[in-house]
Amino acid sequence: MNDDDFYVGWRPKAHAADRRFLLGAAIGLGVAALGAGAALGARGLAPGPGEWRQDDLHVYSGLLMQDPYLRLRFRDTSGDVRDALVVGYGKNALPVTAASPRAVTIRASAIERGRALMLAVPDPANIQDATGARMPATPAPQIVGETLLVGELVDAKCWYGAMRPGYGKPHKGCAALCIQGRLPIALCTSSACGDAEAVAPLLVDENGAPHGPRLAAFAADPIAVTGVLVRSGDLLSVRAAIGDIRRLG
Repeated sequence: MNDDDFYVGWRPKAHAADRRFLLGAAIGLGVAALGAGAALGARGLAPGPGEWRQDDLHVYSGLLMQDPYLRLRFRDTSGDVRDALVVGYGKNALPVTAASPRAVTIRASAIERGRALMLAVPDPANIQDATGARMPATPAPQIVGETLLVGELVDAKCWYGAMRPGYGKPHKGCAALCIQGRLPIALCTSSACGDAEAVAPLLVDENGAPHGPRLAAFAADPIAVTGVLVRSGDLLSVRAAIGDIRRLG
C-alpha cells in the first residue's frame, strides 16, 4: 500500500478506485431516482382536461342570475345558448348582490372542462349593466328524477380547471377553503374525477339553494348522496338535504 491509496481533504483528487466507485454510485442513484419518479407519476392522479386561460379575457353579454350560484346565460359566437358559472379569481364568491336576473356584459377569462364552462371575473367592476341587447330566455328547471350518487365532493372552480388535479386528497385543503368561500360545490363520480367525459353535478340543498360552508368538512372525501337530479339549461344539479349526504369509509 502506498500514499496514493489514501485520500485526505486537502488533496486535489481522490484515489482512482474511489473515483470509479463514486461515479458508479452517482449514476446508479440517478437511474433509481428517475425510475422511482416515473413509478410514482404513473400511480398519481390524472390531472384532468380542464384549462384556465387567465390572461385571455373576453366580453360576454347575457343574463346574470343567482340560480343557485351566480351564472351567466348567453349566446356564444355560433348563436347557441350557453350557461356558465361566474366566479372571481380568488377563493371567495363574487360580491354581487344586485337584482337577478339582469342583463349585463362581463369581461372574464374562461375555465373550461369539455362543455362545462365557468367565467372568472378579475374584478366585480368588470360586470356592467347592458341595455338593448337580445338576451336568451330564463330557463325553467326540469326534474330528471330521484338518484343515488357515489363520488367525491369537489369545488367546481378547481375541478373545472383552475387547478390540476382539482380533486383527491392532495387537493382537500384547497377544496375546503373554496367551499368555505362559498364557491360552487360539485360531486364527481367515484374513479372518474380525472376523466375527460366525467360530469360533476352541482350539489345543493333540497330547495335548490347552496349548502355553503357546512360542507367544507366533506371536501375530497368519498360520499353517497340521495337526492333529486334537476337540469336548468346546461347545468345539472342534485338536490339533497344535509342528512342525505353520507361520508363513506
